[in-house]
Amino acid sequence: MSVSDFMKKRSALSIALVLYVGLAVLLFPLFQYKLYPDTISYISIAKRYLHGNFHLAINGYFSPLYSWLLMPLLWIGIPSLPAIKILSVLIGFANMVLTYRLSYRFEISESIRRVLIFTLIIPMVYFVYAFSTPDLLLAGVLLIYFIVIFDKAYIERRSKGMISGFLGGVAYLSKSYAFPFFLLHFPLVNLLHYFRCDDRSLKKNLLNNFTSGMLAFLIVSGSWIALISNKYHEFTIGTSVKYAYSYMKPNSEGHPIGAKGFFKPIDKSAVSIWEDPTKTADGSWSPLQSIQYLKYQLKLCIFFAAKVLHNFGRFSTLSYAFIVIYVLLLAPFSKRTLSDTRLIPLVTLFAYTSGFFLVVPVERYLWVDEFLFLLMGGYVLTHLFTTDFFNPGRKRIMLFFFTISFIIYPVKNLILHQNEGADIYKLSRVLTKKYHISGNIASHSHYKRPLFLSFFMNTRYFGSAKDNIPCDDLIHELQKYGIDYYFVWSKKKNDFTFFKENYDCIYQFPEITGGDIPYLRIFQIGAAATDNPNP
Repeated sequence: MSVSDFMKKRSALSIALVLYVGLAVLLFPLFQYKLYPDTISYISIAKRYLHGNFHLAINGYFSPLYSWLLMPLLWIGIPSLPAIKILSVLIGFANMVLTYRLSYRFEISESIRRVLIFTLIIPMVYFVYAFSTPDLLLAGVLLIYFIVIFDKAYIERRSKGMISGFLGGVAYLSKSYAFPFFLLHFPLVNLLHYFRCDDRSLKKNLLNNFTSGMLAFLIVSGSWIALISNKYHEFTIGTSVKYAYSYMKPNSEGHPIGAKGFFKPIDKSAVSIWEDPTKTADGSWSPLQSIQYLKYQLKLCIFFAAKVLHNFGRFSTLSYAFIVIYVLLLAPFSKRTLSDTRLIPLVTLFAYTSGFFLVVPVERYLWVDEFLFLLMGGYVLTHLFTTDFFNPGRKRIMLFFFTISFIIYPVKNLILHQNEGADIYKLSRVLTKKYHISGNIASHSHYKRPLFLSFFMNTRYFGSAKDNIPCDDLIHELQKYGIDYYFVWSKKKNDFTFFKENYDCIYQFPEITGGDIPYLRIFQIGAAATDNPNP
């Protein structure tokens, strides 16, 4: 490789990184207040570690690595919400570099490789500001793992197995889904590498790689499993699936939080019960319990598979074509196909996606697939462009549509969600400064909105009331949990007739806003409850 070629490669990545950081900084004011319930939990967990409250910080639902990485930013005094946005931008920066590095495990031309890294800029900015959750972190750790295990030299270097296992353990510390994924993917890819072994020494190396990799993975992941299993007094690799199955069960009312009424936050420093929702799960069910449950699970699998495909289309409208053409490029199919390293990314795509046929495939869970689609698409274009059909003009047109296919959805969502959360933040300032709201709050509906208000106001949120709860029972629950303020939201401006007709007894408590906030009424329960112990 000539010096000029090397500089071109480095300059393309450098320019893409500068543009990425510039765009992220430019858009920061538009997304600085955007919140997600999980974001609050990861912030709270990081603060518990900093304060030495390790028992509460250890959490079976929320994996620890994201909070660990957030800790230094909080320690130097950066406010929590900007800190987690900065962390996400840094993770996105690393993922840009890692994607570029991983692209060299694919047969992609340099010109298309440059297109790929520039195409990734807008989707990466969207990933950074969409949720502020560890999904992008998990993708980054798995990108490093893919760089190692996709390497054709994997079977020749004994250290690569141990490194792969260590990275698998780190991925598990990012999100618990990585545990079953690694246990499926690592043996499968080692098996594919086995078909490439043509002498005994290479087979021995591969066996050593597999053994050391599994050992490293079990040591890293086992340490965390031991901690959370000890805390919850049962063996568990994570409690998120248990919670998911509790609201996926037949005849479910939905999320236990939001459907079951008020829940006390896990401790005095917690914003809400969502900082560890494990205990709200009302038991699990099994598809093997009955034929009806098995049929129900199969219907769920079909529904989830359809949602996976829908999300693939969001990532790129060309994603389905990429998969089909990628498979066709492996033809003719024979036993020798199993020794083709091009099969590994395809196996990886299906191995990672398969788990989401069993649980709800939220878009952010599948971000790893988008990186694979981008690289597999680059490989497909590289080979298509060697045909006579693609003259220079057609190549440019194809690359244009390739890039557009990956940025339509991110651009749309960045536009739709700009300034999201700003109204909640402004309202929190009004409620704090004008109405002096503090203490314990609950709401009649809209679980997320008052949760975000609680985060900004440093109050404790006990959740929303059960649907159709009798008025006297509602008052009893409010007093039982020591609620100071009860928030009631309307769908129409200043129209609270729906609430007055069914919950007129609440109006014995003072409403503190005097109608100044068009979509919100706030009843002061605490003070009035003291004066009226038996309303």
